[in-house]
Amino acid sequence: MSQDAPISLWRARGLNLVVLSASGVEYEAICGGHAGARRVARGFLVPLGEDGAAEVRGVFARFEGWPPESGAAWKDADLSSMRGALARVGSIALDEARVAELTEGWIPVTTPRGPGVLVTDNAG
Repeated sequence: MSQDAPISLWRARGLNLVVLSASGVEYEAICGGHAGARRVARGFLVPLGEDGAAEVRGVFARFEGWPPESGAAWKDADLSSMRGALARVGSIALDEARVAELTEGWIPVTTPRGPGVLVTDNAG
C-alpha cells in the first residue's frame, strides 16, 4: 500500500517527534512562523504531549512569528535557550549538524533512535 499524501501535523497539539526512517510514513508540518513554510519528514511519529512544550515555544515567542530564516541567522544565545528547552523535553537534543533546518515549528533533533524532527505548533 502506498501513501498518496503526507499526514498533516498542522493541528497536532503539544510536541510531536518524527524519528526519521526511510521506511516510515511521511508527515507534513507548517512551520516558519508567519512564513507558513511546509516541510515533510519520513519516519515514525512519537507524540510527546505538553511536557516541555511551554519552554520550547518560549524560545520562539520573542520573534513574534518571524523567526530567523536560516540556521546561520540564529544567535548563540537563542541556540543555547533551545538546547536548554529541549533538555526539559526528554531524551532529545538539538541536532547541531542540521541547525540550518531550525525554524518555528520544526526543530532538528537527535534521539536515542537516530535523527528526528520535533514538530510544534506554529505561530503563523
